[in-house]
Amino acid sequence: MNPRHQVMEVNFEELAELVGRARQGQPLGEADCQRLEWAIQALRYLIEQIGDQDATISRLRALLAKPSTEKTSQVLEPAGIQTPPPSSSPPNAKKKKKPRSGHGRNGAATYQGAGRIKIAHSSLKAGDRCPECSKGKVYEQKEPALRIRVVGQAPLAATV
Repeated sequence: MNPRHQVMEVNFEELAELVGRARQGQPLGEADCQRLEWAIQALRYLIEQIGDQDATISRLRALLAKPSTEKTSQVLEPAGIQTPPPSSSPPNAKKKKKPRSGHGRNGAATYQGAGRIKIAHSSLKAGDRCPECSKGKVYEQKEPALRIRVVGQAPLAATV
């Protein structure tokens, strides 16, 4: 496995003891050499990441610190503290209100007191030839298109 992708736990107290033993001239064991090598590799990788122009503080923080998304059970169980099993619903949870359907717009039927104006097409009427291809006919629509115009007067005036 690539050492850059390994999770290396470095205990600074152990490293300090290791340095103390090395200063006293005691021979280092294989485990001690491995710890020292991991610390050097971690330092080298960190220096490379800091030198990278795309490095961000949050990315560097994620490299150095443990993730903050740990579950409570994973943190407490190694310490010998038992967590209660999750219940189906919290005791004081309120029922979620169902969101209202719709798009937030009011239809023409909402404006009951609004004046209604019929506007005929200026150049076309039912029975005329199609202006695009001259082969078809123009038919009268069953329901004309509606345009609602709300004018900001006191209180409000609407025209459909």
